[in-house]
Amino acid sequence: MRKGRQKERGKPKRKKNGKIKPSLPPHTPGAQCPPCPGRRRVLDPKTCQCHCSQSQESCRQRGKHLNQQSCRCEAIRR
Repeated sequence: MRKGRQKERGKPKRKKNGKIKPSLPPHTPGAQCPPCPGRRRVLDPKTCQCHCSQSQESCRQRGKHLNQQSCRCEAIRR
């Protein structure tokens, strides 16, 4: 291994003046909202609510219905 400082993982980058660089600028919409779980959900920054990225209508066009829990289009059971 090389001598000297090792790169620390998982810590925020520091600027030359020693201040911590924020992960999101303060003016970014949604900066106060927690992220949505999973890739199928999107965040509404005005309400901080997560909702499915697919719509009920897009599932209906394929002859399926939207499962709100999994955010997936599923076959209609008869």
